[in-house]
Amino acid sequence: QGACANCVTSHTEACRAPRRPTRTFCAPPLSALSMPRKAAGAQPAREGTLDMLSARSSAVRARLGNDSNVSVDYIEACGDCFYLAIESALSEICGWQPYYAVAMQRQLVASQITDETYQLYQLLHAQRAEGFAFMQGVDSLEALRRRVLVRGKQHRPHKCVWADGFAMEVIANHFGVLLLVIDERVQESQMFTRIAPRGACAPSSSGEA
Repeated sequence: QGACANCVTSHTEACRAPRRPTRTFCAPPLSALSMPRKAAGAQPAREGTLDMLSARSSAVRARLGNDSNVSVDYIEACGDCFYLAIESALSEICGWQPYYAVAMQRQLVASQITDETYQLYQLLHAQRAEGFAFMQGVDSLEALRRRVLVRGKQHRPHKCVWADGFAMEVIANHFGVLLLVIDERVQESQMFTRIAPRGACAPSSSGEA
């Protein structure tokens, strides 16, 4: 389905945060989240998911300059991987809160979908764009909102809507976090793409956190 984030760094003080040990969450096919906090060893993947780990820690580390302060945690490619990474990272900062839960994040994204977004998704589906198969049978804005609420953990990955750029922007704006997205399929000079909350300061040209 649509490309999730491969590597995402998030912190609430993106403009002035000092360089600190970073823990990175990687959720194949392409979803992860990293926040400035104490370095910790990577957690082993759950049994049965090793064949799904397309984003290897070595590749992620290389893209981040082989920084010794970066550790990698994997999150299963279940369709909720981006939201699970956000929930895990935010919970480590302030402790778990009900509004960090995947279901609440999906409700937030669904509520922000407009008719313009629905029309765009319809067009992309009609053009057979990659990642929009979920629009099959979706014939209204409300139907799309209901589809976004479907969780991969409950209905299997191919039956839910994976987080895309729109969803990431909604989450970044709501929680006031900066997301740094690494897509290993794209080789560019910058190590990641920034998705900043509204009102955040301009990114540096170097692409460094």
